[in-house]
Amino acid sequence: NASYALVQSCDSTDTSMVVQVSPGSSTVALTSNRHIDSLFGDGHGGVWAAEVAAIPTDGPIQLVQLPGPGLVRLPAGLNPIAISGHRLIGLTAAAGERRSESSGTLVSYDLTTRRLGRPLGRASSLTVDHNVLMWLDGPCSATAQCLLYRYDLASGAVSARGYPLPVQTSIVGGVLSPDGSRLAFPLARAYEGPHIDDAGFGPPLDVAVLHLDSGRLETVGGLTLPPTELPGLAFTGNGDWLVIAVNEGRRAELLLWREGAARLLRPDVRVEDLMLQSPPVLAVPR
Repeated sequence: NASYALVQSCDSTDTSMVVQVSPGSSTVALTSNRHIDSLFGDGHGGVWAAEVAAIPTDGPIQLVQLPGPGLVRLPAGLNPIAISGHRLIGLTAAAGERRSESSGTLVSYDLTTRRLGRPLGRASSLTVDHNVLMWLDGPCSATAQCLLYRYDLASGAVSARGYPLPVQTSIVGGVLSPDGSRLAFPLARAYEGPHIDDAGFGPPLDVAVLHLDSGRLETVGGLTLPPTELPGLAFTGNGDWLVIAVNEGRRAELLLWREGAARLLRPDVRVEDLMLQSPPVLAVPR
């Protein structure tokens, strides 16, 4: 199967291109004078690029199939989240709400018949990893458990379980371990102070790991992240290590953590002249 990468010039947010990557070479697969917002694998070797007319936009999104020839103009207000085969899962906003990439009503959409399916539920925050869509159905409470939903994109099976999570929990940018037993995600730190400061920023971030079987929540020690940028997260292929990518000026740094470790490992891996988008996506080989 081909691998694709989304490339965007640092001096422009309106134009972008998709590059097909193979060992030793790369070729341009798609160029657009519209903004290519994201790429979606369909679980069967296919890839779709989501194009929007401008940033920010509440207009319809156009999906372009790679290498082609599919082209689907989504209904207005539908924001794609994940694709499996011909079924797309997206977010729709209620009347008067601005379209969001992380909250709203989850619905299915058939890319072949161009028809909306049944709603899956309401999400206050969500993430997709290992072909599983996960979401919280509302803000967490100090007096009640938070419901975490898991939707298998291949089978359509859905399950839910309650967890005693901090009130500030959001799972945006979260990743699953390969065995599906842990969910790592950025977590706003609880602290004495205003929820939003004068500049519009929230509290600093930790990286938390939720053990889905036991409900135990632990945080990565020795790491404090600014509220303005979500880290890139990925588990290694055997699940032993959590890789964390953070911006450090005009370069990106990789950090390593494993359960029970008293501190982070800093392997001195830095990528110069690269700033991560938020939240970035990491791919760690097995």
